[in-house]
Amino acid sequence: MIRNLIKVAFRNFLKERFYTFLNIAGLAVGISVALLITIYIVTELSYDRFHSKADRTFRLISDLRMGANKIRGNYVFPPLAAAINEESTEVEVAVRLLNRNGVNFKRDRTAFAEDEVLYADPKFFDVFDFKLLAGDKQTALKDQHQILLTPAIAEKYFKTSDWTKVVGQSIEVGDILYQITGIIENAPANSHFHYSAVSSMESIPRGRDETWGNMNVATYLVLREGRDINEFMSGLPDLITRNNPSYAELPAQGIEIAFEAQKMTDIHLTSAIEGEFEPNGSIATIYIFAGVALVVLLLACVNFVNLTTARSANRAKEVGVRKVLGSTSTTLLKQFTLEAIMIVAIATVFSLGIIELVRTPFSALTGRSLSFEILLEPISILILVLFVIVLGVLAGSYPSFFLARLKPASIFKGKVRSGFRSSSLRNSLVTIQFVISIVLITCTFVVQNQLSYMRSKKLGFEKENVLVIRNGRQLQSQQKFIDALRQQSFVAAVGAARYRPIDDYDGTAAVTEEDHENRRLVNKGAVDYDFLDALSFELVEGRGFSRDFVSDSSAAVINESAANYLFEGEALGKKFWVGDEDGNGLEINVIGIVKDFNFQSLKSEIRPLVFLLDTDLEFIHVRLKPGDYNESIAQIQALWEKEADVSFDYAFLDESYDNLFKEESKLGSIFSIFTFLALLIACLGLLGLAAYTSEQRSKELSVRKVLGATASQIVVLLSKDFSRIVGIALILAFPIAYYAMDYWLEGYAYRAPLDIKLFVGAALSVLIVAMLAVSYQSVKAALTNPVDSLKNE
Repeated sequence: MIRNLIKVAFRNFLKERFYTFLNIAGLAVGISVALLITIYIVTELSYDRFHSKADRTFRLISDLRMGANKIRGNYVFPPLAAAINEESTEVEVAVRLLNRNGVNFKRDRTAFAEDEVLYADPKFFDVFDFKLLAGDKQTALKDQHQILLTPAIAEKYFKTSDWTKVVGQSIEVGDILYQITGIIENAPANSHFHYSAVSSMESIPRGRDETWGNMNVATYLVLREGRDINEFMSGLPDLITRNNPSYAELPAQGIEIAFEAQKMTDIHLTSAIEGEFEPNGSIATIYIFAGVALVVLLLACVNFVNLTTARSANRAKEVGVRKVLGSTSTTLLKQFTLEAIMIVAIATVFSLGIIELVRTPFSALTGRSLSFEILLEPISILILVLFVIVLGVLAGSYPSFFLARLKPASIFKGKVRSGFRSSSLRNSLVTIQFVISIVLITCTFVVQNQLSYMRSKKLGFEKENVLVIRNGRQLQSQQKFIDALRQQSFVAAVGAARYRPIDDYDGTAAVTEEDHENRRLVNKGAVDYDFLDALSFELVEGRGFSRDFVSDSSAAVINESAANYLFEGEALGKKFWVGDEDGNGLEINVIGIVKDFNFQSLKSEIRPLVFLLDTDLEFIHVRLKPGDYNESIAQIQALWEKEADVSFDYAFLDESYDNLFKEESKLGSIFSIFTFLALLIACLGLLGLAAYTSEQRSKELSVRKVLGATASQIVVLLSKDFSRIVGIALILAFPIAYYAMDYWLEGYAYRAPLDIKLFVGAALSVLIVAMLAVSYQSVKAALTNPVDSLKNE
């Protein structure tokens, strides 16, 4: 019996090959999209779960408030971890971490600036399960100037993969020799921080700081088994006060510091605070992608059910003959269900092939190291099998139940086909398909519009054609190098700063001459005399730094936000103190005010910022004249090598700015691709239904042509119903898309408006694509010879 049903199924597939192709193609694309997004989501949810103590590991976050200014960051007091280890009964172990970029490594003549150099306490391995390939975890970070290298760094400087020849050797870090105590395996891709080397925290002054005046290290802690994190956090203020009595006096000075514990496994998807080791993902993106996967799969399933039920009318005579010959309703149910299950199974196999083809580009697009082995796990295989069976049963049961209860006499009299000709259910399903497609397209347009807005927004300085050279402090004579640059014909201007214009600046407390009591939190950037001019910062009032004024060594240029925050707008010529006005702070005179500029993501409001003069700065900014940039860079490198013994490390400022919205760019790209696929699936279904409709109405259309209807009138007639469906979908989709995107844009302090043009563009896109899908079948039907349809009558 089963063998016979399978044979009949394949005959029907070949006979209806066009509709079989539409079903398999739509389902395969939908399943592929759903599986790819599932793999991405599973990867995102797996971050930091490879640590054995991940479920009870937390990170302390500080919430610092000074008046209206507040910072939520990955910073706590340096001595806090030691105090927790000594006094807390709830905590098993606490460790500090600090990440630095641009650390100079040197061995013999090999010298480079290395990023992601991690500094950690000796009990680092009691919290994190990173593997040592060589060395002893218990002593590897015990003393000052000890360091663990990753394999790539070890090979880079020692030219060997024999770790026994590396461990025990020395390498120069900065100006100090460090002992290599081990080789540490690279952190897995699904870790919220990575490292090129791990050094002992005691090696840097911050790690030896036993005072409670700064907040500048990250602290992680592991709870004891069965302990409650809320119980520990409720006692944390008392623990801090016992070790630092002045902590209780801070509120009286206008400073409030609170702490919260963040579960380590939540960091990657739910954290976007200052001082993050790396840009994190977003739980909102997970929700969006999960929704996209669901709706794309739903589109494919609706298509399949729609076409299966519509085409089942053509099987009516076959069903009638089988019933006359003794087939039962159960047999018919098995037949239709088996055929549907076979179609879904074939589509699923094709989808796995599609995934294999696109997995590498998809991993590159998402920027994640995705593991596709999850599809081979027993639970994944079981879910796929259940999906095939359930969808097959749903698609096959309706036509089988409908046809099985019909009487053979009704079937042979031709009363069934007319019943299938018009279906409000099918029209409703097609409308839902296009509602989803229109929402996705509109959302894609809005995301791309926001990205375009962020890229083109006037920042308050000129970021184009600016080459940023790192490691400026490693030059033998920074001024000599800068003077040599200014003599080059391709250089328009040069300026140096401790940070790039788009960076995390230092935070510092300030008091003003108008308010001696309250300390206010501002950001601080150190620059040279020429930095503001080199980047074309727009002066609103006053002047920039000048070598003609000796007093500028204690002067500041501030942004508009700082002027309003510190002096309520009237800032020029006013004084403030970085620290206190009791002589411990530096007295600063305001000589200029620059227009506000975005030095962080557009998700953040512009914060108060002050520029102070300094020398021997890290980042040298070179504005290049238009021309051959490759030749210009080569000449700059030649000048660099005369003055430095470390590698020439540079980037263009506009590229660094683009990194601020890297996640949005990925979201926009992926959203565009999946939206296109969703629209493709919807149009495949529309194409199939248009073909079915024109086939069902073939005799009607032939009669109309015999009576004088033109081809264009036939096309309009057939397209009218589908145009109505798309029109209804537009009315339903736009409010959904508007509220969804308005909610998404609330995450940006600076956002592009929801322009009506975006919705009109989405409407036209869908309408054009839908009409193209329908018009092919409409034109084909309009050009058919009426004799071919009427000769059987």
